[in-house]
Amino acid sequence: MTERAVWFMGRFATWSIAFMAIAIFSLGEAEAKKKKPAKDPQEEVAKSAFHEGMKLFSQDKYAEALERFEFSYLTYPNPNVLFNIAMCQKALYRFADSIETFRRFLTKGGEKIPEKHKKAVEVALQDLDVLVARVRLEEVPPDAEVEVNGEAVGTTSQDDPLVLDPGQYEIIIRKPGYEPLYLKIDAAAGAELTIATPMKLEGSQTGAQATESGGAQEKDGGLRPLTVAAIGAGVAGLGMGAVGTVMLVKSNKLADTMDEERTNPDSAPYEQAEEDYQSARKWMIISYSIAGALIATGVVLFVLDRKKAKKDKVVTFAPFAGGIVMTF
Repeated sequence: MTERAVWFMGRFATWSIAFMAIAIFSLGEAEAKKKKPAKDPQEEVAKSAFHEGMKLFSQDKYAEALERFEFSYLTYPNPNVLFNIAMCQKALYRFADSIETFRRFLTKGGEKIPEKHKKAVEVALQDLDVLVARVRLEEVPPDAEVEVNGEAVGTTSQDDPLVLDPGQYEIIIRKPGYEPLYLKIDAAAGAELTIATPMKLEGSQTGAQATESGGAQEKDGGLRPLTVAAIGAGVAGLGMGAVGTVMLVKSNKLADTMDEERTNPDSAPYEQAEEDYQSARKWMIISYSIAGALIATGVVLFVLDRKKAKKDKVVTFAPFAGGIVMTF
């Protein structure tokens, strides 16, 4: 074999090794691309619905946004979507649902939720707490099925009360072996109700009979401070008005006396009647003026109280200045 042939064989071997290396690298890269997971089509559908919800929320179309977010979460359960669902429920005055969804967000998101968002949700939950009523069912067997206005909401628990938006409700509690318990309650914002009506065993001839009213007892409530002040001002105003009326009657009688003594204006009875008349008129004017001021104050206090009560029930997005802050 000549020296030139040896050189060509060496070059051929070198090129062969190089081409083999390129081929192996290319095959490895192609294999790697094959192993890369493809995008889940369900995730893409959910993401599209999520962005539609974001747009609707920015337009204050909360009901439509809620429908898109709920569809997104059912299609592909991303925990961030729960946050936006809760915000929509809050904007729609579904405070009880918003509380439940915020808590699900904290549970599902877990450690992945930034600390600032966790704190913000905790503040939102504190704000929502005063806008709902809590109904605690006592003397009711555990794990009984509960319906609220015809909708199943779970089972009874001694630890977790029912959380309801303000309003009137019909509650039915059912459990095998017991007669159904029918309750009607009127839940106010911030109220804590305790229902202590036991269920009656089927076929039982003794024991407490379930009543329709349910024996709901409100632990707190009563008149608001501004309402009390308004009532007090109004009553005081009426009292001063009564004093003014007495002075008016007295001044009229004194005027009649002055008419009788007018033939002798220098006489002592006339002068005394005139002095008493002027005093009665003065106190009548003072009494009516104070009465008017007190009644006006009472009306103003009452109006302010109604505005405050309405404001207490209006939800704001203060903890989240930008509205929805979660991304898909």
